[in-house]
Amino acid sequence: MAKVDDRGVVLLFGAKETPTPFSWSSLEGAVEFLRGKGWVTIGGVYDTGSTPGTLDSYLKGYMKRATAGWVAALFQAAGLVQLDRRPPSRVRLVS
Repeated sequence: MAKVDDRGVVLLFGAKETPTPFSWSSLEGAVEFLRGKGWVTIGGVYDTGSTPGTLDSYLKGYMKRATAGWVAALFQAAGLVQLDRRPPSRVRLVS
């Protein structure tokens, strides 16, 4: 994580640590997207398309990059979700 401020969170992706910003509305919306669903496939696809119903699909509404795995890890570190890394990786809100 590079930065947290009133606009959101900036994560650093890859070997070059490319700054990738996430607005609070996208992150808060991701929590709402997961609410009441039980286990949801993360589905990080390295394409501008996505599989409907995945966390990747929700996040691609904000950014056309494969960010779902990174957001799932951020949410896990924050204690918001449980993460099942067995394929297909999935996530669910902590009750």
